[in-house]
Amino acid sequence: MTEAAHQMCSNPLPPAAHKPGSVGQPQGVELAILDDADDPVHLGEVCVRGANVMRGCVDNPDANSKAFTAGARWFRTGDQGYVDADGYLFLTGRIKELINRGGEKISLLGLDSVLLQCPGVAEAVSFAVRDEI
Repeated sequence: MTEAAHQMCSNPLPPAAHKPGSVGQPQGVELAILDDADDPVHLGEVCVRGANVMRGCVDNPDANSKAFTAGARWFRTGDQGYVDADGYLFLTGRIKELINRGGEKISLLGLDSVLLQCPGVAEAVSFAVRDEI
């Protein structure tokens, strides 16, 4: 991503392990998985910080408060994921592509993949619709 000078993670070269489905290990950045309250969690938003991460938007405090956590100044990537015991990052979706239904997070990509498994369904796309409840 451009805000972090392109590369944040990479799978290592052999003989180190390459884990299918993983984007690799952090390279040149610190990486944290945080929840909405900026607390570390197993599955949450992928956040980074380091010398290659932008410092913020000039004269735009509103954008900066949305893009960075308070205090520790982690940059919020908008990606959802987790880090396994070996330090490999796995992406599971986009935070903005989640439906928040009464506090339950529903992945649109996950919903689409389930719909595509149904007989006779060739294409599927899910999206949120505002509701009073």
